[in-house]
Amino acid sequence: MTRIIPAMLSIFLCLTVLPLPLSAGGKSDYQASVKRYLQTAEEYRAKSRELAVTEENLAPRQKGYVKQLSDTYGQLADIKIALAVAVGNRDWPGEERLETQYYLLKDREKALWDALDVSKN
Repeated sequence: MTRIIPAMLSIFLCLTVLPLPLSAGGKSDYQASVKRYLQTAEEYRAKSRELAVTEENLAPRQKGYVKQLSDTYGQLADIKIALAVAVGNRDWPGEERLETQYYLLKDREKALWDALDVSKN
């Protein structure tokens, strides 16, 4: 539950504080990117919560993998929020650094799912 409050605060700050440009046609590409990042962050938070609940019903050797997956999804959500802030502020070096971290975490997620599948056998 303590993860949800900072995430909600971060999303609120992103939506209210970020200086996002408006194009003549309405929403800019920056605003659309920020919105997608924040939606993805919420999806990752939901997966993290779902895995935390699922963890209780697993065998002991699987609990460790599920706990790590839950933490990884929380970190992915944090990175997506940070990416939204970086894009909103047009911090391109920061965005590149965060994207690198994001893809490393996605690799970790895949490895954890593979390890969990192996542990089921």
